[in-house]
Amino acid sequence: ADIVSQTQIPATFAQLLNRKNPYIQSSILTPTNKAIYSYFDGVVIVTPTCVQRYDFGFKNYVGKPCLPPYERVYYQISNKWFYAN
Repeated sequence: ADIVSQTQIPATFAQLLNRKNPYIQSSILTPTNKAIYSYFDGVVIVTPTCVQRYDFGFKNYVGKPCLPPYERVYYQISNKWFYAN
């Protein structure tokens, strides 16, 4: 099964309506096989081989990291984009 995220839903609607995708996420119709989720005080990336959690309160990973810090970079880029618009 492919891994998709709820953050890909707006991009999916744009694709289905033949509109330009203004979002940084891809469409569910072209899954990237990873999902990034945020929760109170942290972010998580899920792939077929890894679940990696970073806790902002502890300023550290929960468990041993299994990937580069994609979820932290995504969080920073998303916040910058959100607050700039």
